Amino acid sequence: MTTLDQLLGDPYDAANPYGFAAIGAGAALPAGSGTGEDLRALYRRSPRAARAAHPAVDDRRRLGAAIGAVDSGLRITLRHLRARRLYDRPATEIPYLRSALAGVLADLLLCDRLLAAADLRVARGLVPQALLGAMDGLSVLLGSRFYIRVGEQAIFPVLFRETQDDLLALGTAGPAPVTDVRALLPGVDAPALHRDRGGWRTPPGPAADLVDDLFDRYHGNRSFDLSRRPLPDRP
Repeated sequence: MTTLDQLLGDPYDAANPYGFAAIGAGAALPAGSGTGEDLRALYRRSPRAARAAHPAVDDRRRLGAAIGAVDSGLRITLRHLRARRLYDRPATEIPYLRSALAGVLADLLLCDRLLAAADLRVARGLVPQALLGAMDGLSVLLGSRFYIRVGEQAIFPVLFRETQDDLLALGTAGPAPVTDVRALLPGVDAPALHRDRGGWRTPPGPAADLVDDLFDRYHGNRSFDLSRRPLPDRP
């Protein structure tokens, strides 16, 4: 059975009618079935186009779908850094960058677990901030490429803006106390749990196996969420 991800094809293919180039030019997306997986597939291309295909989606599914947009943001950033050389080596071999990228994966997995934990109050209090914080961090890793509107990275600021608009449109919710999150998910850690209103606390570095998991998913074309579903994206 062909999944919606497979139907949408490789987003980097310039000839793909559902690729990033076409979506950036205003192409519409097929609606799919409206399941959580299909919504996430649509958000991976464009939250704006996904909302046009499904204007009435409840908050939980909308938050879950937004994980797809950040999945694409992480993949675009990884793709860029793999091709960039710093200090005579690929940028993805620099420990700080590897740690920062794996931290975004940790945030995505945390958000997915929270949405599965059946406490929408806590999810609404953390997931939007976690996803927006992850996209902010990725924009920093892209550096000047974030501001350039040509090339493969040109879609990132579009995803950034659309994700921001989508999550802010859900309305404001009080931040979920970290103690509530840890009560729901004992032992789980991620950079999102170390942000507070006063700014940033330095989060612990991700475990080595999380860094390995990040690159395994990337090279194996697997999604950066709990499902690890296959994707059509070229590494």
